[in-house]
Amino acid sequence: HTKTRIEAGQEEFSAMGSPVLIVGGIGSVATLADVARVARGGAVQLDTAASKRIDKQADKKTEPLDPAASGDDSASRSQSRQLTKQQARAAALAHLLPLVNGSSGVRLGLVELIVRQLAPEAQPLHVHAGSEAAMAAQILAAAAPLSGGFQPTGPEQAVLSSGVSAAEAATLKLGQSSAAGVAALSIADAQLLVAAASPAVTALSAEALQAQAVFEPEEQTAAPPKSAVAAAAELTGMLAGSSLVNPRKGGAGTVNEIASAPQDLGWASDSLAAAATLVKAELSAAPPPGAKQGRLPRPSRALTAALTRAAEALSVLVASSAARSALIAKQTPSAEELARDAGQVCAQLDEWPATAAAAGRSDTAAVAAALWLADTADALPFVLACEALAAADVLSDKLQVAPAAEGAKEKKPKKGAGVALGKGCEVVWAALKIAISAPPSAVDGADHLAIERLSLKGSPMQKEGRAISRPAGGEVSPAVQAVVQLLDPAQPDLQRLQLSVRAVLEANQAARKPKLPKGTRDLTPDQMMLRAPVLECISAVFRGHGAVSIQTPVFELRETLMGKYGEDSKLIYDLQDQGGEILSLRYDLTVPFARYLALNGVSNIKRYHIAQVYRRDNPQMARGRFREFYQCDIDIAGAYPSMVPDAEILQIVSQILKELKLEPFTIKLNHRRLLDAMLAVAGVPAQKFRPICSAIDKLDKAPWEEVRQEMVVEKGLPESVADRIGEFVVLKGKPWDVLKTLQAEGHPLNQNPDGKAALEEMQTLFGFVEAFGALDHISFDLSLARGLDYYTGIIYEAVLDGENVGSIAAGGRYDNLVGMFSGKQVPAVGISVGLERVFSVLEARIRAQAAAQGGFVRTSATQVVVCSLGSGLQPKRMEIAATLWESGIAAEYGYKANMPFPGWIKLATDAGIPFMVLFGNDELSSGTVKLKTIAANTEETVKREDLVAVLKERIQQMGPASAIAAGAPGTK
Repeated sequence: HTKTRIEAGQEEFSAMGSPVLIVGGIGSVATLADVARVARGGAVQLDTAASKRIDKQADKKTEPLDPAASGDDSASRSQSRQLTKQQARAAALAHLLPLVNGSSGVRLGLVELIVRQLAPEAQPLHVHAGSEAAMAAQILAAAAPLSGGFQPTGPEQAVLSSGVSAAEAATLKLGQSSAAGVAALSIADAQLLVAAASPAVTALSAEALQAQAVFEPEEQTAAPPKSAVAAAAELTGMLAGSSLVNPRKGGAGTVNEIASAPQDLGWASDSLAAAATLVKAELSAAPPPGAKQGRLPRPSRALTAALTRAAEALSVLVASSAARSALIAKQTPSAEELARDAGQVCAQLDEWPATAAAAGRSDTAAVAAALWLADTADALPFVLACEALAAADVLSDKLQVAPAAEGAKEKKPKKGAGVALGKGCEVVWAALKIAISAPPSAVDGADHLAIERLSLKGSPMQKEGRAISRPAGGEVSPAVQAVVQLLDPAQPDLQRLQLSVRAVLEANQAARKPKLPKGTRDLTPDQMMLRAPVLECISAVFRGHGAVSIQTPVFELRETLMGKYGEDSKLIYDLQDQGGEILSLRYDLTVPFARYLALNGVSNIKRYHIAQVYRRDNPQMARGRFREFYQCDIDIAGAYPSMVPDAEILQIVSQILKELKLEPFTIKLNHRRLLDAMLAVAGVPAQKFRPICSAIDKLDKAPWEEVRQEMVVEKGLPESVADRIGEFVVLKGKPWDVLKTLQAEGHPLNQNPDGKAALEEMQTLFGFVEAFGALDHISFDLSLARGLDYYTGIIYEAVLDGENVGSIAAGGRYDNLVGMFSGKQVPAVGISVGLERVFSVLEARIRAQAAAQGGFVRTSATQVVVCSLGSGLQPKRMEIAATLWESGIAAEYGYKANMPFPGWIKLATDAGIPFMVLFGNDELSSGTVKLKTIAANTEETVKREDLVAVLKERIQQMGPASAIAAGAPGTK
């Protein structure tokens, strides 16, 4: 029952939010919702510890503020726009937050006065739009003459007596706080409108127009807005079960403003999210060094650009809504006035781009963009209300709903034959009913589609709230006011509606063909059968070298991962903020390991870790490149003699590849300092070392001509420098031969200090690796340039000769990575084996071998199936199976109570099980069973007490269990 769902949403909503915002606490960060709550009258409280910190760090020597330099332009204020009371409170809070986020140097009294301004009972702030300096000056001016009757504290009295100092005024004017405050309020509202109101009303219009509304998420993946897929899924869920959309005959056909809704909503959602990120950064910013001395940074234009894009995206939603209202008005004349009002609002917003462009200074432009966004966010509920009422008028006709006669008992109305709203639209329809047509008691026990004819000219119930004026003058009807209030983000009704719709959509997921995310795959039982020995082989080698295992979370704080991967940082998967922490899925296992060392104070460890990592890369499934994949890492951390652990790491990867029978393979080797020396000798500027390394790193995937083009065109390298690099990167070959060439007297790399030191380390390394017997697979390759920023010493990659899968293992030395987290350097070296690429090669080889033998890959490791011939013998099969399990023999016994002999044969051959234990009543009487070897098609009689010993002997004689079963399933 829809009313029950709405009430459930109300209960969930009632648990949201806290009325008091505590500022200045350790780790406390104000969210956009916090700003909105304070703007609408929520209280602000200064953290006790923050009060002491601010007072201790305050600059007690204050110089009076020169009124001429205050930035308060009273003359132009009368010509500028005055902020609303909520916007003024949001701006004041945004100016307060930087003062408590760090060492601002302002006196505690000034902070307390601004906090007092934000008290729910305080007099309204009067702030006019302008530059940040002018708006800050107005907030400062309001700090002194607070509402009469209050008793100032000691710190407050000190500020009131001496006035605001010049340094305090300069600090308060930092950044783009006013714009951020106004924008925070608008973004918080707009995000709810985009997530809840706009999709709901769009879906209603699709039904009213009987439009084609097929929103397949996969069709949205190529579109720029990332959120378009989610918007398509939302609209599809809203319309699930509707008999009105997508008619075979009639209807409005394809309506652009409906077909493009996922794109429009996705663009708006992404634009608002981008703007929210910059606004949150502004709100959480602390005064920069030098602020106390008046050395203020120039405001960035990034915030202005982001707010402008968000305003433009919302303007598209407003225009689309108005256009849909106009289309509906063509079907019913009673909706013409609604469509006209919506169109006029849309026309008024068209004047904003020119106004925003006229703003000169970057901080003024940011305020103008924030106000443009605010006006657009304010307009959206009105035009959506007009559209919703127009759609409701048409739908009431289609559903054949008639009002009950006055005084008559309300009866369940009859609907049109086969007419049904979408599951989500039913909830929206019921919400409109509650908002406009009848007191809440009228829907008790009634069907949620039994809705009276919606009146566009008035309603029996008008909710409390502000009077809404029509664009052309005069107040709108109570019905429009009621729906505007329903869609008002500042009111609880819209949040409750969103929760109610969400509950319905989750309970009625649209039935569609399931699909895997891009770059991922399911692994079938036979694939898992092949992977198990590969993982065990790698783990056994790691354990054989004395490594211990650890586990770290699959996600990390985003700050932990950023700045470690160079240009590949763009491939990190960021998670949606779920509670104040900015998180990302791990990109590799090395950085989390370094964080683990720093956090736990570990300075010596040899660890291995096998787990999944995530990269938003361009997947190439055939080559083993996925977005979700396993890495098998081993790292040695600690201070040891030069190149000793490095040599062991190279021996480990060589041992793994040999034991997996992946020969022939080559381990390409280079040194990061030698690479830097090469770039320096070639004439590459130091600041371009890492970008150029990223280009060189592509030489295993692209020819030199393409890499050279990237260096010259994209990286801005002179052609002569790129050609000099080309002379170096062609050097590769046997380790001792290349080393001899590079160490020759007069070679430029040997004359460079970094290059000479690197070559000496390579000489030591080659001696150790040769002692391990692993040098034959090493190639000294100057074209190898791992793109990750954290490498400091040797770097290496293993490739399979003749296989087109890229590198299957890679790593290097990273002596400074742990120090990025703790300040204490812990040298480390390691390697990561890419399981997916190894497995793709092994799987192809094993399947080819199975095909050549006329066999198949098994799906389980079962060694014997226990079979009975006769009725009522299943308990005996269970008894024998339990004995085998306890003895470590993998067995099955069949779930069917009775099965004919051909059925047992099929069960064994389909699974590739090598042995069968057979018995009937005669065998039970004699205490024996028959042991059948399927491959040889032979049987032998065995005593029950000898079964385990004999079966283990036969399994041992068969040799190591093979993943390949001879013959096709069911042929024996």
